[in-house]
Amino acid sequence: RNQQRLSRGERALRDLEQTIADSTQALQRTEQALANLRTRIGQLETQQEDLQQSLQTQAQLLADQIDAAYRAGDYSFLQLLLNQENPARFERLLEYYRHLNAARLAQLEQLHATELELEEVQAELLEEQNQLAQRRSEQAQQRHQLEQQKSQQEQRVAELQRQQENTTASLQAMQQNEREVTALINSLADVLR
Repeated sequence: RNQQRLSRGERALRDLEQTIADSTQALQRTEQALANLRTRIGQLETQQEDLQQSLQTQAQLLADQIDAAYRAGDYSFLQLLLNQENPARFERLLEYYRHLNAARLAQLEQLHATELELEEVQAELLEEQNQLAQRRSEQAQQRHQLEQQKSQQEQRVAELQRQQENTTASLQAMQQNEREVTALINSLADVLR
């Protein structure tokens, strides 16, 4: 009976050790996923900084372009508008500035949209990082509990082994006593004959 309890205890201990090993591997996979995520967030932050710099550069270029266009003309924009002597030139310049500004504004809008997209992706990645960190914490806690269970199970198995050794020693002592009593009875029987 003690042998059966010992075998069950040893099996439970092996199962617990396997569960701990699986939990450890899951924890390592979570750690790797967190490291990859931190790298990705760093890349996105760098990309976002580059994009913000590009956005500022584009805005400055647009301002410089408007200023240069104003300074390049012989007339101020208001004079050009009021001057009807050369309406064809006025319309060409106006159309040129309209196309140029529309292209610059489209570039600025595209950069702004990309920046918003990056912010959304970064928020999503941060949420995922929080979930992974929580999972890591839960797995570490589970592993700690499993280690405690393993320690308790090892103590139970050790106690069962001690009990089995004591029972075996008692059984051997009883068998020795039985042999001695049997030998004593046989000796007494020989004397009484």
